[in-house]
Amino acid sequence: MAVNIRKIIKTIELSIALVLIFFSQVATAQTNSLVVLFGDSITVGFNSGRQINFPAGSTVIGGPREFLSDLLNDPNQFRDSTVVNWGEGGTTSTRGVQRISINLELSRQANPAERFFVLIMYGTNDLGQGISEGTTAFNNGQMIRSARLSGYVPIVGTITPRSDRNIGPLAASIANIAAINNAQVVDQFSFFNARPLSQNFELETSVLTGQVLRLHPNDDGYRLLVQNWFDGALQNLIPVTGPSPAPPPPPAPPAPPFTIAPLLPILLDE
Repeated sequence: MAVNIRKIIKTIELSIALVLIFFSQVATAQTNSLVVLFGDSITVGFNSGRQINFPAGSTVIGGPREFLSDLLNDPNQFRDSTVVNWGEGGTTSTRGVQRISINLELSRQANPAERFFVLIMYGTNDLGQGISEGTTAFNNGQMIRSARLSGYVPIVGTITPRSDRNIGPLAASIANIAAINNAQVVDQFSFFNARPLSQNFELETSVLTGQVLRLHPNDDGYRLLVQNWFDGALQNLIPVTGPSPAPPPPPAPPAPPFTIAPLLPILLDE
């Protein structure tokens, strides 16, 4: 019984080809764009009428995330995007600086894409925790730079109005620091300040002071917030890729176990 070297080589090549085909079928598919929502409880979607205790970095739950995903993946203007929510309720811009790099990297690893965007909206809680206007602006600048180092395009939203204090000067400072850092600004403050606050913001009681105020949007307000992100930036940054894909076909029956045993007899000559 003699060993045929050529047949051995051909068998090895065939085995390698079969293995490559198998793994290519289970490889993770890329989406065109990954969009990360990054901020505090308004980014989470508090008062949206939807689940707010979702896992950090969720791609399936959260009012603002759902609304933005629907806009970007509209079947008639399909932009093939994954939206991730990294909102963290009650946090200040200082906390945003601390976590932005690791949160963006985790999203990048979990959601392969061709383009990466982060929507930064931080500063509402800074006012109540004694953080100065200058520090909030500086922190927003730090987040812009960290986002770019992580491979993301930063888009900065000015904070939304609230009924208990004038935040116009702080919103202007955030817009100014974004412009200094050449980041696009979506002016959420002016957008909502031109509308009656009672239409788009819930009446609620502050957990810190017991004061009755309007701070978080209602469901309609969150839809407007997301629409402003889209109209003010994303519709021009993320191209339409065509109609939405057809639903996937039903899964094929499982393939028989891959085995190299049937190839062994051709290794030998009688």
